[in-house]
Amino acid sequence: PFWIVFSAILILISTFLMFNNNLIYFVKYALDMHEHQGLILGVLNGVTLLAVPFWAFAALKLGKRNTWLVAMALLFIGFCIFYIYPISALNELLYILAFIGLGNGATGVLFWSMLPDTIEYGEWKSGIRTESSLYGFMTFAQKGAIAIAVIILGVALTKIGFVANQDQSSETLEGLKSLMSLIPLVGIFISFVLIYFYPIDRALHQKLITEIQQRGEKND
Repeated sequence: PFWIVFSAILILISTFLMFNNNLIYFVKYALDMHEHQGLILGVLNGVTLLAVPFWAFAALKLGKRNTWLVAMALLFIGFCIFYIYPISALNELLYILAFIGLGNGATGVLFWSMLPDTIEYGEWKSGIRTESSLYGFMTFAQKGAIAIAVIILGVALTKIGFVANQDQSSETLEGLKSLMSLIPLVGIFISFVLIYFYPIDRALHQKLITEIQQRGEKND
């Protein structure tokens, strides 16, 4: 289970970078809305933050696995709309970003609540708790994945002919929108498939917690 959750979040982080790091370029060169940059980023990040309590509540009602699947479905729809819809007005962009932000709010809260469950699952299976080493490995892997994704992003921008602070061709702008949409869509799909096979539901989690506690009482 740890590797399922680890892979799902790492893929999301890496592919979402293509969207987040290119959004300002898209706003400036494709939409000519650079003066609204603060509002645009504020809506995306603000809705993401405000959605966290909603997803935390949903996880209690639906379970963490099912909530992740719902969130990925929303994100998939959001990025499909972003890719297909010919955005031409600020309010259109803000609505789409708010929808993406709603789905994105689930990723952080679910990952950091599912990770301890996988550690407890490992302890239940092996009798060994590897909490500190796994958290350390996760932090290192996140930084490594982001660094690699930044390098890939730089190469991809060069390939589509993007040059900062210059007018961009229609082909470059189309390539930019594809980078921002299709790569995250692939990441979301892979994340959905991975978490679909996540084995820890509420019943199993309660069972393993009980058995771990019983082992501890016997050892005492």
